[in-house]
Amino acid sequence: GLDLYKQYFNNNASEKQVVRAGKTFGIFLAIFSMALAPLLYGVEGGIFNYLQELNGSFSVPILAIILVGYFSKRVSGKAANIAIVFAVVTYLVTLYVVKPIIAGNAVAAAELAGGTDASELAMVAKDAFPSFLHIMGIIFVLVLIILFTVSKFFPRQTDYLEEYTRQVDITPWKYLKPAGVVICIAVVSIYVYFS
Repeated sequence: GLDLYKQYFNNNASEKQVVRAGKTFGIFLAIFSMALAPLLYGVEGGIFNYLQELNGSFSVPILAIILVGYFSKRVSGKAANIAIVFAVVTYLVTLYVVKPIIAGNAVAAAELAGGTDASELAMVAKDAFPSFLHIMGIIFVLVLIILFTVSKFFPRQTDYLEEYTRQVDITPWKYLKPAGVVICIAVVSIYVYFS
């Protein structure tokens, strides 16, 4: 909230004004959270699962853009913007419009076939549509296709070249490799111990 206030609302804000804006933003955010919490009580799979579903709306396109940015110097900003909008809209429409329709149709078909057990019907609804993780995977592939297709028609004018400005010392730490080996051994050991 603080960055938004100073950048978009009051460029010349004093430190006191920024602190006051931050406190006000915090109060409104707390009230909003308290008002929203009861609505999440009956969420299927719990609040954590619900938040993971929502995170998928923006984490998938961002991951795709970062990966493509590492391996391609010609992908354009226009392609990234189109991919983000496509991914967010498609993901949310798929989960909150298409999924309930398909699940409802599956439950109606099961009821017509004689299914009356509530737990059975809940399983039918759950199994009627793929998990949000599968949807995220599909959208990831579609975002990659969009990034490369749009960049083919609207490429960057020049290749992206990273310049070392020498503002920060980037000399590797002398214990980088031994520390990396120790961390990898620790992770594998923890996995073996707990499995």
